[in-house]
Amino acid sequence: MKPILGIALALTLLIQGYVGVGIGILESRNQKDLGIAGVIAAILVVKGATRAFAAGIILTFLIYGKEMLFQKETKKD
Repeated sequence: MKPILGIALALTLLIQGYVGVGIGILESRNQKDLGIAGVIAAILVVKGATRAFAAGIILTFLIYGKEMLFQKETKKD
């Protein structure tokens, strides 16, 4: 069992990554969201979670600005 453990872990992480990306793409509302997510993913891989989280917050406020804070939700019937 021990020799297969590394391969099983790698395969599990690949499947989780693929499903996570698929769900993320389906949940994005526009190209801005996809752009922010791509930058966050790149920073996450290179610099780590703390910097990626901070960059995501900063990018969201830079791109959406006050529009995000004062937008009214519309009800869907």
